[in-house]
Amino acid sequence: MLENMYQKRLKAYASMGYTIFAPTGDNECNIIYTVKDYQEVFWKDIREAEKSVCISSPRLSRQRVLEFKKRLIECNRTQTEFIVWTLPNDDYAEHQRKGIEFMENTLKDIGINVRERDNLNCRFAVIDSDLVWYGNMNFLSREHDENILMRLRSEEIVRELLSIVK
Repeated sequence: MLENMYQKRLKAYASMGYTIFAPTGDNECNIIYTVKDYQEVFWKDIREAEKSVCISSPRLSRQRVLEFKKRLIECNRTQTEFIVWTLPNDDYAEHQRKGIEFMENTLKDIGINVRERDNLNCRFAVIDSDLVWYGNMNFLSREHDENILMRLRSEEIVRELLSIVK
């Protein structure tokens, strides 16, 4: 219940143009985004990634995985390491498992290291060990109007998030 209230409050702040206070010195970061306005900045960050991108998306959907593949190929990021953390195939209903396997193989076919983790419930993207996209949206699954993302530059938060999935 508290998480839902927090997400609603963040959505209201985002609609008013609020930013997040964090002592990073980066005025372009620390911004709250909605599902309607994050994509341009998110994909700019992906294109500019120099070393690695790690995405934690517990759920996968065919449409989003295929869209991600297409956009990633357009970015031509062959020198960047990509890791996607998601729930194990066994966490899905029996009738969904072939589709999930197809989506994981689609990501693997373009060089993404797909890793599974039990009880995964964090949704984030880490870019180059210091840039974080964090919120309640599965990056590789369906978007919902109430989804909110925060874009932060913080090596400390990156370490904390990566320790959850590793």
